[in-house]
Amino acid sequence: MGLIRVDHDRGLALFRFSGRMTVPQFRDTFVGYVTGPGFSRDHLMLSDLRAVDELVADFSSMFQAVQGLGRVLRQFDGKAHAVLMVESEVNFGIARMLQQVVGVFSAVRIDVARGPAEAGEYCGRSGEEMASILSAGLAAD
Repeated sequence: MGLIRVDHDRGLALFRFSGRMTVPQFRDTFVGYVTGPGFSRDHLMLSDLRAVDELVADFSSMFQAVQGLGRVLRQFDGKAHAVLMVESEVNFGIARMLQQVVGVFSAVRIDVARGPAEAGEYCGRSGEEMASILSAGLAAD
């Protein structure tokens, strides 16, 4: 499962994943955040997938997982924003597929970034702030 850190002052939820990751693990981490005490629908959701070396996902598994999250996804309004940060081309393609599937079922806007600089642009954060967020981590709730 992914590691979640929430920073209410920055309006940010940071998800970190590494190693082998599956669609059910990603879904369960997301549901854990949304149903947990640190959840705010106004927080930017930043997923750091740079350390994922095997992403086990296909269109069918993603479609089923997202479709099953309908009730959870309806909690978000049109300003909900998530950024998926990847480095490998394969993970970039899979993240873009997730972006398209989520777009069918919810108002959550997903951007896919190739690294911290591009993620910072999507997040509206300076390079220095992104470096701080990613290197030091965030205080847990």
